[in-house]
Amino acid sequence: MIKKLTKAGNSRALIIDRTLIELMGIDEENARVKIEMHGTQMTVTPIKDADIQDQVTNLLDRTNKRFGTALKKMAE
Repeated sequence: MIKKLTKAGNSRALIIDRTLIELMGIDEENARVKIEMHGTQMTVTPIKDADIQDQVTNLLDRTNKRFGTALKKMAE
């Protein structure tokens, strides 16, 4: 599929057709995607609420491991 970028202010936007949105399983109410660059190729991956919860949990675990002692002292 070949698409043309659309001007959006000082940027360019890529319009994703409804069919592709449905195939990717993107929730239109809370449409969030992860964009990764691999050289000149771009990968667009839908972000699910479960993925975000996993990321938050991992971040909190890393924070507690690194700063747990200091946070406990500050709380006293």
